[in-house]
Amino acid sequence: MLSTVPFKCLGCLQIDELRKQIQATCQSINPLGKCIGTGGAAAESSILNVLSQSVALANMCTDFIYEDMDQMTRELSMWKRAYAEHSEQLSEEQR
Repeated sequence: MLSTVPFKCLGCLQIDELRKQIQATCQSINPLGKCIGTGGAAAESSILNVLSQSVALANMCTDFIYEDMDQMTRELSMWKRAYAEHSEQLSEEQR
């Protein structure tokens, strides 16, 4: 019997984990920003810089995953065509 649990690719699971880590970082930084107060503009800027770099990294990982999925889709199409050609060739040889 097939599982009713939806399938998730490894890359999707990694992106979900990355999102959770970014969310946890943001939640940790909010109280830190309040502690820094008005005198910590440089620290706040530094924190925002780290967060923007994290988001950029997450976006880059997403791009790689989509490129891999496109490549795998093309490869699957190639194998399906090869299967159809060889199946037809086998049928002709069996006649």
